[in-house]
Amino acid sequence: MQNEVSQEINKRFFQKLDEIVAKGETTYYGFCTKYDISRRNFVRLKNEPQREFQMSWLKILVEDYGASASWLITGH
Repeated sequence: MQNEVSQEINKRFFQKLDEIVAKGETTYYGFCTKYDISRRNFVRLKNEPQREFQMSWLKILVEDYGASASWLITGH
């Protein structure tokens, strides 16, 4: 189980990914397929933020989609 800070990082990850999907840059299915992520586990994590989060997914958003690393980690 993740602590509160980790759960907030998880929520920001999905918030940013939701924005990316809304812009049409990818889909959830496409994201999971491209990065070899279990779609089932991905959906469970989105719905249950207390579950263990793969920190490497943050790197994907930063490097491939231009997300702010600072914002993803700190919220600022």
